[in-house]
Amino acid sequence: MIRLIRVEFKRFWLRRMTWMAAIGLLAILAFTAFTIFMSVPSEGQRAEQLANFQEQMKVWEKEGPTWLADCKADEKAERIELDDPNLDWDCEASILPPDQEEWMGWIGDFARTSATDLEAASLPLVLVVFLIAASFFAAELTTGALGNWLTFEPRRTRVFFSKLTGAGLGGFLISVASIVAFIPAVWLAYWIRNSLGDVTTKVWTDLALQGLRIALLGALVAAVGASLGALMRHTAAALGLLAAYAVVVEATLRAAAPALGHLFVSTNIQAILSNGTVYEYSKCTPDPAGGEQCIGVEKIITLGDGSLYLLVGAAVIIAISLLVFRRRDVL
Repeated sequence: MIRLIRVEFKRFWLRRMTWMAAIGLLAILAFTAFTIFMSVPSEGQRAEQLANFQEQMKVWEKEGPTWLADCKADEKAERIELDDPNLDWDCEASILPPDQEEWMGWIGDFARTSATDLEAASLPLVLVVFLIAASFFAAELTTGALGNWLTFEPRRTRVFFSKLTGAGLGGFLISVASIVAFIPAVWLAYWIRNSLGDVTTKVWTDLALQGLRIALLGALVAAVGASLGALMRHTAAALGLLAAYAVVVEATLRAAAPALGHLFVSTNIQAILSNGTVYEYSKCTPDPAGGEQCIGVEKIITLGDGSLYLLVGAAVIIAISLLVFRRRDVL
């Protein structure tokens, strides 16, 4: 079995499709890092925003007490006019001094936003890994090369799992290489803008653990992609199945039944990326006075929940693909 895995792993890297897709992925990640660089304000832009905030703060210090007094006076006048002593305009809460973060907008730095940046990069990463792995198995079925290979190694189960293992290891290495290239590029973007923030050991540790989770997810996606490539026999068919799931389930069904958020693949992937996630939906009940009364409900998906869901789902897909592969004519 080790010999078969070694052969399939070598085949994985000898394919032109693998290298073309990997280079395309690096180009996407480079563009993502460039957009991050362009979105981070320069020192001059931050200084201008700060000056605008300070000017607005001076206006508030001069006019704020007057605005608050006028609000309370108008509130008192309306209480008398409506004969409602409980009328409350909540002046203190509505007339507030300018908030620096709200006024200047969210100015992220590497320490605070690098994890979010890495999450954004994981989407093209897993899609490219899926494409490479699906093509890896489907191409040999389409060309008939797998039929020739089975004459040398007729035990289909061994061949099937050696291909999945080779694809999984390849997907893991592509994910690791992409993350190792992407994080320094993002660091450089923030460093040029002088927006690194407080980069502590914990920041790097969290990034390393997040990167490891993404790499393991890449290996799992590669195994599923190879399984669907074997099942559908064509790369385009496997991609079409993925697109159909995204439209029918992730878009349509999610909109129709948001309470089932824990059953969607994207929610559980988010739990992997973020070390747990929360999804929200509205729970409505009939109102005795007429209409409906709705409250917001939050559900927590832990890292363990997401991992178990994805592993079970992958195992089901792999089992179906193996069953079909063992019984179907591959010539």
